[in-house]
Amino acid sequence: MKSIDRLLHLKDCLQIEKEADLAAYNKKMLATSIEQKRKDGICWHPMSIVHEQIGLGGRLSLEVERTKGQDMPHVLQSGTPVVLFSTRLESTKQTQNAVVQKVFGNKAYLILPEDEAPDWVYEGGLGMYLSFDEATYREMNFTLDSLLKLKDEHSRVAELREILLGNEMPEFESSVPAFESKKLNASQNEAMLRVASAHDLAIVHGPPGTGKTTTLVASIAQTLKTEKQVLVCAPSNTAVDLLCEKLIEKGISVTRIGHPARILEHLHDYSVDGKLSNHPDYRHYKDIIRKTEELFKLSNKYKRNFGRAEREQRQALRYEARKLKEDAIKLEDYMLHHILDHTQVIAATLVGVTHQLIRHKQFSTAFIDEAAQALEPACLIPVLRSKRIVMAGDHLQLPPTVKSMEALKKGLGKTLMERLMATKKADVLLETQYRMHEDIMAFSNQKFYGNRLKAAEPNRFHLIAPDEAPLELIDTAGCNFEEVQEPETLSLLNRQEALILFKHLERLLTKLQADHQYAAALPELKIGIIAPYRAQVTHLREQLEHHDFLQYFKPQISIQTIDGFQGQEKDIIYICTVRSNTAQEIGFLSDLRRFNVAITRAKKKLVVISDSATLGAHQFFADFFAFMEKTGVYQSAWEYADALN
Repeated sequence: MKSIDRLLHLKDCLQIEKEADLAAYNKKMLATSIEQKRKDGICWHPMSIVHEQIGLGGRLSLEVERTKGQDMPHVLQSGTPVVLFSTRLESTKQTQNAVVQKVFGNKAYLILPEDEAPDWVYEGGLGMYLSFDEATYREMNFTLDSLLKLKDEHSRVAELREILLGNEMPEFESSVPAFESKKLNASQNEAMLRVASAHDLAIVHGPPGTGKTTTLVASIAQTLKTEKQVLVCAPSNTAVDLLCEKLIEKGISVTRIGHPARILEHLHDYSVDGKLSNHPDYRHYKDIIRKTEELFKLSNKYKRNFGRAEREQRQALRYEARKLKEDAIKLEDYMLHHILDHTQVIAATLVGVTHQLIRHKQFSTAFIDEAAQALEPACLIPVLRSKRIVMAGDHLQLPPTVKSMEALKKGLGKTLMERLMATKKADVLLETQYRMHEDIMAFSNQKFYGNRLKAAEPNRFHLIAPDEAPLELIDTAGCNFEEVQEPETLSLLNRQEALILFKHLERLLTKLQADHQYAAALPELKIGIIAPYRAQVTHLREQLEHHDFLQYFKPQISIQTIDGFQGQEKDIIYICTVRSNTAQEIGFLSDLRRFNVAITRAKKKLVVISDSATLGAHQFFADFFAFMEKTGVYQSAWEYADALN
């Protein structure tokens, strides 16, 4: 497909996706009551303001607490954009945008864009709900339009566009001197060499546990030996922050671009606002701002009816205040330029690359982590600001979320990295994994990675205990443990699977407690429980709260959806597949990449609870059940009948 046609096709898909996303948002927000929004976990109301202060960047920080529906689950988390509203206002159009900085129980910390809030937020009836993300679509469309305008131009961006859209082949320098880091394995060193030799494009394919982040950080450090500054980005704030942490540990100077509420708190000193606060000239800047405010306040003390002398005095004060404000703006610009010019890495999300501070900066190299989780239009954003692109990720794990089935069918779910993997010359597969026991790795290795992965010696045979098998399957076939659908959310859950899971976990922990050899290590054991459906996750969390024996271990147990576990690892992983029905429907488990994520989170033990009669109708899962019977411990759910009584 020609570049122009491809870009127009992406614009069409993006418009379809935006319309579907907006329709779903409006249905949630406009067609439902506040009570229903609370039940859906997308709204807090009512809530009260506990505390307020001016935070980094001069923005107002509000600490709020919800005073109703305190036990209800919700989706608000760090970085979530929200809209503040009040039921005491006559007009529902009076709202205030904010971003959630962090959430602790029933309290949340919000960052507002300015240094003050509208008066109505203090008058009661206050609430907040999820905001629609218009900015992401706007920036993706701007990128596509910019690439379309290039037409037959012979610029570097145009050349890179043709390579990334598959019309030209990437080129590599053949005379790059070989180098080898003793801290990296052979495939990681090969990936570093590919990055160093790439004129246009390099791809680091990092399956689970293969040290993708380690390799990427080493490649960034190597690149900085010949380039003064690089751009580092990823689709999510979490992924960007993780890379920042690793780069800072290596002694590399980093400036994190983005809203303070979306940046991990311990990284705030590396954000633009944090670096401004620590700049040598910041105290002088604050003094100017303080004097400016004092002069404006002094000028406002004059009443409307005053004489010529008072009027002239007021004008003089305001003139002096405006001049000081101009000086403050100039000093702020100087500090910002100084910060950005004296950093080796500028880090941002893909959409954050469009931030006004760096919108016009150009980079020799842009590194994109988790590229396989980004929509193609988002992944193209750094192309406008870079001479070459280095991607890292795994296109055989979770793809980006696409809400519109029409857009998905038209190919919006296929990522730029996935398409470029066909350009075999550009990618290197990291082949040694440092996470899993080799039996846990084996099925994923066979089905997704052509048996090219190998387990490193430190983890190749590590177990919870010598007599604890690394793989277990509890088959619920024939037990009539049918899934049920929540009427409100239409999500699925399987209560019997949850009962069996907690019974198995209780037996395992009891056994380890009884053996003094392993009891001492129990507090360090990390346990993950994964389910593909949010309703099952909610149900599991509720059941854990009422499980007396497991209360002691609760801080060690994490329960999330498959998507929520991407990038994580635990010593023990339990998977509830949920699906159990006579129609043998498996829903979005049919996206096999999602299951690949789930089964590659465990380090020492993987326990899967599933209905082979339902999932086994799909050949992939039939192969999985056969593998589990052959390699691990196979049990029938009937062995846990006591848990159901």
